[in-house]
Amino acid sequence: LRSAFGLSEVKEGDAFDRDLQEQKRQEALAEREKRALDKLKQQEKEEKDRLKAKKKEKKDAKKAKKRAKKEKKEAKKQAKREAEEEKRRAEKEEKKRLKQEKAEQEAARKKAEEAEKEKAFVGELKERLLKEQTQDKKKKKSKDDESDSNSDSGSGSGSSSDSGDSGDEKE
Repeated sequence: LRSAFGLSEVKEGDAFDRDLQEQKRQEALAEREKRALDKLKQQEKEEKDRLKAKKKEKKDAKKAKKRAKKEKKEAKKQAKREAEEEKRRAEKEEKKRLKQEKAEQEAARKKAEEAEKEKAFVGELKERLLKEQTQDKKKKKSKDDESDSNSDSGSGSGSSSDSGDSGDEKE
């Protein structure tokens, strides 16, 4: 029956044995202390793990902050490179535009010079033509005068032909 109730090796009169009771109290106290110590160790381990996790979290946050700072710096560098590239491209386009403008101005200047030369040439031609016409008129007049003087000596009416010559000169 004792074994059925889990009472093994219980002797009668043990309840009155002080040494045995003291020993049992000491064992129970040691067991409680051991459980308290184990619980304390478990709590310390949990606290240590929690601190370790917190430290790892801080470290990860610091790494993330550092990574974000590095990415920001890289983005800034990239933006600066892009801005410089845009500036170089704009300068290149400006140089190209200025070169084109200069070429257009040069072409306009050459065209103006050619027009000026052509104008001068046309002026010279007009002058020559006018001279030739004047010379032709003079020759014609001198021929007419000669023929008039020949006819004056023959008919005596040279004044009418002179007035006709002066009309030709006006043309």
